[in-house]
Amino acid sequence: MKKVFLFLLILIPFVFSACSDETNDWQMVRLGNHQSIKVPSEWVVTTIDEIMYFSDKPLGEKDV
Repeated sequence: MKKVFLFLLILIPFVFSACSDETNDWQMVRLGNHQSIKVPSEWVVTTIDEIMYFSDKPLGEKDV
């Protein structure tokens, strides 16, 4: 009984943390037809030759 209680005590915080939506200032980036990831909204996503680059400035600017 103690093992079940301990398991639930550990599992509950993980479930509640996964249900929160703390990614309001993030943008959704599509990786294909069915996959996507969330990245910070200040990141610039550039696709060149089917390769995605993540940076803080567009790739055309100096000092990237």
